[in-house]
Amino acid sequence: MVKKRTSKLFHGLMALLLVVSVFLPALKVSTVVQAEELPASSYTMKTVSTINNNKLVDGAKYGEGKFYLQPTYSFPNDVTLKDGDYMVYHVPNEFKIEKDSVTELKAPDGQTTIAELTTSRADNTATVKVTNAAYFANLSENKAITALFTVVWADSVKLNTPYQIDIPGDQVYTLTRIVPDDDPTGFTKWGVQDSDDPNYVNWRIRVNRYAKSYTGVKLEDTIPEGQVLASEITGYYFTEWNKAEARPRLEAAHINVVDGNHFTITPNGDGTMDGQGLYILYKTRLTAPVDNATKKAFNDVKATTDQETFDVHGFAPLTTTEGIGSGAKSDEVEFQVKKKLEGKTLEADAFTFQLIAPDGSVTEAKNDAEGNIKFPTVKFSNEGTFKYQIKEVNDNKKGYTYDDSVLEAEVTVANVYGQKIASVKYKDSKKEFTNSYAAKEAKLQLEATKVLNGKAIEAGQFEFELKENGAVLHTVSNDANGKIQFPELKFTQEETRTFTIAEKAGDVAGVEYDPNAYEVKVVVKDNGQGQLVATPDTKNITFTNVYKAASTDATIKAKKVLNGKELVADAYTFELKEKDT
Repeated sequence: MVKKRTSKLFHGLMALLLVVSVFLPALKVSTVVQAEELPASSYTMKTVSTINNNKLVDGAKYGEGKFYLQPTYSFPNDVTLKDGDYMVYHVPNEFKIEKDSVTELKAPDGQTTIAELTTSRADNTATVKVTNAAYFANLSENKAITALFTVVWADSVKLNTPYQIDIPGDQVYTLTRIVPDDDPTGFTKWGVQDSDDPNYVNWRIRVNRYAKSYTGVKLEDTIPEGQVLASEITGYYFTEWNKAEARPRLEAAHINVVDGNHFTITPNGDGTMDGQGLYILYKTRLTAPVDNATKKAFNDVKATTDQETFDVHGFAPLTTTEGIGSGAKSDEVEFQVKKKLEGKTLEADAFTFQLIAPDGSVTEAKNDAEGNIKFPTVKFSNEGTFKYQIKEVNDNKKGYTYDDSVLEAEVTVANVYGQKIASVKYKDSKKEFTNSYAAKEAKLQLEATKVLNGKAIEAGQFEFELKENGAVLHTVSNDANGKIQFPELKFTQEETRTFTIAEKAGDVAGVEYDPNAYEVKVVVKDNGQGQLVATPDTKNITFTNVYKAASTDATIKAKKVLNGKELVADAYTFELKEKDT
């Protein structure tokens, strides 16, 4: 429709490892703005820094534990959060992210997903992205998002050297990396999460570190529920801890595995340890989530001797419970990767992916709305190493650029005391496909018609302006047929724009100019096939001018001739008449 215009009109609880707190209800926000990295001026950020659940102490010395960084982003009430808005936490260079991960952040109800935490080893960053703007629009006061992730000492940090470490949102700490060895009894157990596969914990038991004389030594190891023995049990004897010497091996005959959670060891077969200690190594697999309050896996051992008994409590700080199997059998693997789409909201079942087995057989799966790609569970009956490939199917949808990467997944199946233990590891930790979508630009040429009443129109006789927000974009003239055609406009995104077309007042004599200005609203939409389409709300704009000749004075003269007599002044009278039509 054509409109004539004469004037201008115009968020403490913790869910899983992560906590999001949003308090008092408030106003509903309807502003739609493009998502972006939020500037620091739009929030405040405070970080709680701990190691093994203990607050960091300035000037302290720490070993190879897990450092937990817990930033809380608080937003003023007048800040509107949009889907896709994000904050990037830059980890100090003295620490490193251990694992690439993508984790959903929940609201206090533990059910509603409101944000996403992505940790990147390559960038050494943790990014929090808003995924539920409607939640924050409904609860718009005291908005806050708290994320929790783990870091460890960076490889570049030297032992016994103090470092000034500026932790964003906390303070500058002077910390020193050390190798602690506090062992008053000589009987110790500890665990370290496997760096290649976080579903495994490497356990270490040190027996009789100070090489005292003991008899009747028996070790009873009880692996708790939620873990299962996942490797052979090995070890060696020593006469002095960390001394470079010959180290006799622990004999398999002195190990008695009762089941996947219990085993005993009788050193030297008779329990005699005279002037020697024993170092034991084995691995467990996590089969259930651990306690998120402690963020540790526990594992105890009881050392009984004729002289005394030692109850040794071991633990392993964990990076995350993300990816730990829940209810899955140990000989089954579920391949899971992620899909990311740039330039457009990802929809469920939009893309197809193939899992290619070593024998060439193919299994297909589609992404869900969150970008998760889960293939049907694969069961492994034989031990060994099995290499799989994951590819995306390029179905040539218009406007999309496909990720042609081939993800490589290696499944290792171990036979541990008769039980098959399967684990999967992705090459270079790459588990994501990224596609992009970009619709082609739309083009539109606005036109109008010029009519001149009272006179034939001439090419270039009148000028017309195309304006936007008061600024002149183009000035053109009519052609000999009265056609007015403006240069082509280009549109590169979905939007609505309003233009004005008006005639410039000229000075052609006798012409009454059309004073009207016409608004043209142009709506630009993606047709879903990779093409933007620009549609104006009108196509019939006509400017009408009127030509009227101006009045003027004219003198009509005639001459009187009299034959045969001299003409005398005023002798005759004459009349001027208009011819009848």
